[in-house]
Amino acid sequence: MTLIVTDFLALLSLIAAAGVLAALVLVVIGRGAWLREVIGSLAPWLAFAVALTATSGSLYLSQVVGLEPCTLCWYQRIAMYPL
Repeated sequence: MTLIVTDFLALLSLIAAAGVLAALVLVVIGRGAWLREVIGSLAPWLAFAVALTATSGSLYLSQVVGLEPCTLCWYQRIAMYPL
């Protein structure tokens, strides 16, 4: 079960990175004007989804799986949990 969850979280990270790269390419080539309108209206929900996924993923890995978070993980949690 742990492998499924970690693979899923890794897949979400790759999808997010590909989305950011695609958005940057669209902005650079000058076709990203519509992107600002779409993301602008969805920004609070996108931020909520990212924060919820990161929080639940880190809690699962530390509380259920039993992985000890490193120092950098604690800094990430300090920034992510209030969101």
